[in-house]
Amino acid sequence: MVVDGFPATAPNNFPISLGLHFRPCIAMRFRVVDSRYTPPLIEVCSSSFESPCIKDKAFSRNITMCTKYYDTFIYCIAVIFAVYTTATSAAVNTEPWWKKVAEKQGPMVCAEEHVTGSDRKFSIPWTGGSLCGSETIVRFSCCPGYERTEGERGCPLVKPLKNLAETAQEIGASQFVKQADQSGILPLLTSRGAYTVFVARDKAFQSLTKEQEKALNGSKKSRSRPSVLLYTIVEGRVTAEELPNSLSTLYREGAASVTMYPSGLIAVNCIPLVATNIEATNGIIHVTESLLLSSGRNTITDLLVKTPGLSTTATALKRAQLSNELRDKKALTFFSPTDEAWESLPAPFVEALMEDPNSLKVLLQYHIVNSVWCSRVMSGATELETLEGSKLQLSCNETGQYVNEARILEKDFTTRNGFLHQIDSVLIPNRVRSLAEYLEIHGMTYFLKLVDVSGIFTLLTRQAPYTLFVPPDEAFEALSNETLSDILSQPSLARTVASFHVVSGRQLTSNTIDGQQLTPLQSQDQTLRLRIHKKVGAELIK
Repeated sequence: MVVDGFPATAPNNFPISLGLHFRPCIAMRFRVVDSRYTPPLIEVCSSSFESPCIKDKAFSRNITMCTKYYDTFIYCIAVIFAVYTTATSAAVNTEPWWKKVAEKQGPMVCAEEHVTGSDRKFSIPWTGGSLCGSETIVRFSCCPGYERTEGERGCPLVKPLKNLAETAQEIGASQFVKQADQSGILPLLTSRGAYTVFVARDKAFQSLTKEQEKALNGSKKSRSRPSVLLYTIVEGRVTAEELPNSLSTLYREGAASVTMYPSGLIAVNCIPLVATNIEATNGIIHVTESLLLSSGRNTITDLLVKTPGLSTTATALKRAQLSNELRDKKALTFFSPTDEAWESLPAPFVEALMEDPNSLKVLLQYHIVNSVWCSRVMSGATELETLEGSKLQLSCNETGQYVNEARILEKDFTTRNGFLHQIDSVLIPNRVRSLAEYLEIHGMTYFLKLVDVSGIFTLLTRQAPYTLFVPPDEAFEALSNETLSDILSQPSLARTVASFHVVSGRQLTSNTIDGQQLTPLQSQDQTLRLRIHKKVGAELIK
């Protein structure tokens, strides 16, 4: 017997049942809270045959072990005690391993996860040892604001607190303080407060985009305009654990989006926090992997229109009447193909798509996820459900990050209602593909060759609705070599066979009724009949 993962055995004369209440019996119940077992409550039922056992209750699981033999009663107690001990131990041992190691080192020792071959690091280990194919290493050091002292374990010595500006310089964010001074907001960091500040270390300023440099320089030249660095400052002391989903800053344009992941990692506008809760006399500092700047009031649609190289996607959104819908939605992720990606598609396909708003809408919805996805916090393969209803497969390795087969180019553009990523290919859902494309993608080689020889291939490349009943390759291989050779080499015979597997219109199995008759393409004198079976489902018979 296995009780929630804990093995137990019983003698042959000891009947065990779930939900069958024999008397006398022992009922054992324990709750599951946050995936941890609380100590199980042991209850002994009345020995009276008239008295019922304890029944199942909400959020609890009962396992009832019953016996008519008094000599096994003690054995029952022993089994229950063993499960009790194991469950109690499991409840205690849920703390992450790195926290246990840090605690063994002494007080105020913190863990950091470093990505080998790069300068990336995180305030908590969260990747499981690998980040997109690169190995990660966990290192332990003194928590911010503490240091070692001779003869003592851990980091018991508390450093004297300094103001926000001095503390930022101490942790390697001198450029941030310099920019704050040039923008005229240094007094906020030196003598006012209390504030929560999201600072970036000096190295982050070496990789600023042109837009970010322009925004910073604009703030320095015009003191009448509010500094964009105000976007990094929040009123009051807010620890990392207390950060709300939407973070109001001192900057007037827009709030910052906070995402807390199950692993414990926290990202603000898709930028991971690499150090948290660094105390200062007039506030608290969180360190971001790159500089946190506002996207202004732009929505995803606005950004598509303004960004060079994304004009085709912007036009497609307008034709599909999705522009306004995107403006109203929040917390979206949009994988936008570049103009070059659209140009790589066959021109007739793109032209037909642009003239078909319904198909175009389906295709664009396949690029949109109704949740936040950030490239910087991706450690391995994952799936995302799109507005179209299908799922995207995301993966990464040393060469880059991918959505399906498309490479993600420019990443994590922040907008007022979500995030934008540029990709190098157009993602095409099955609902938009022609039947011929679907056959080719799914490797239905024999049937594809059959329709090609038959001359009806061009028919299947159109957007007009048809339904195909496609035999697998194994069915073709089951034919004699002579028959297979004939139908794949004689156009008239191939047309007869292929047409018998094609009907006009969309025939869904969900709408099929038993005995329904269908007329094959170019075979008006013959019909196909559908049969419904309980186990098989719909069956096509001649």
